[in-house]
Amino acid sequence: MNKQAIENITLEFNRELQKIDNNSNAVSAYIGLLDYRRHYLIRTYKKGSIEEEMFHTSFLEKANKHFPDAHFSTIQDVISKLEELARPVIDLNMQYQNSLKEYLIASGQELTAVRVQSPESLNGRISCSKNLLSQFEEEQGNWVFASSIPLEENAYLARCQGHGMLGMGKKMYYYSNSALEIKDGRLLINPKGYIYYVKPSDFTPVTTVRRSKTGNPFFIFDDEWTCPHDISLEHDITRIEEFSDVTFLLEHLQLFIGENEEVKKALYTSGGPKRMEILKNAIATGKIQYLNGILNINVLDDFIKRSSNGNNTNDKRREENGEVK
Repeated sequence: MNKQAIENITLEFNRELQKIDNNSNAVSAYIGLLDYRRHYLIRTYKKGSIEEEMFHTSFLEKANKHFPDAHFSTIQDVISKLEELARPVIDLNMQYQNSLKEYLIASGQELTAVRVQSPESLNGRISCSKNLLSQFEEEQGNWVFASSIPLEENAYLARCQGHGMLGMGKKMYYYSNSALEIKDGRLLINPKGYIYYVKPSDFTPVTTVRRSKTGNPFFIFDDEWTCPHDISLEHDITRIEEFSDVTFLLEHLQLFIGENEEVKKALYTSGGPKRMEILKNAIATGKIQYLNGILNINVLDDFIKRSSNGNNTNDKRREENGEVK
């Protein structure tokens, strides 16, 4: 999608969102509703019923403190109240989503769905993934996922085998238990994958609302789309491409792989400068491989660490792949 066009659409709706925020508490109620969904879904999706019960008790107590005259007795009472207050933002978000979709369709663009399954193995359709969280972890459901991001920036191409992927900002991605391999100076995924080009008519863009550090509300859209039903290869897919070479991703993204469980946990539970320091140390000690450094493509000096004997920790890997003489 044209980034400038999307920015213009988003800017227009952010102005309307700010107007609502200036005149009511609808935005705060909407963000509160999203916070509930996100924290509830994360707990129940990952930890089970005991965590769910504890979270509900805590949430109900906080809601009664925030609305002292409401006397909420159930979680559904709270949700109903938040939905009532947030209705102007709920409606505006739907308009924002519709505008994004209308632009995509009017500009003749397609979405892409990346899969490891060949067309012959799909029995005529791409099926929904079951009970998965959407991009911002504010919804859970059965969906077919697709993306509007340009292929050269689509990090999902390197994880189409379903292995773990962590986005770390600034177009940086870490893969655990990766199917990536370097061969003859190329970055390959094994086994190969397939790009399905999808008509967007039955898809909805995934969006959310946050506040800036100065308190201003804004919409976020980051190229994920979902469809609540299976899609037909015959009617919904316009073309299919097979791929195995993803070297081109390194021109636009910073990619890292590693299977060390301690490092993986640290990366997933940290953020900001601390996460970057963990990443740099893991590269320096060989627990994570910096793929751009190994293949000498779009290399950031911050990640080319020197060991105690002065050698670049990526040089040995680059020599093995014929990139350093």
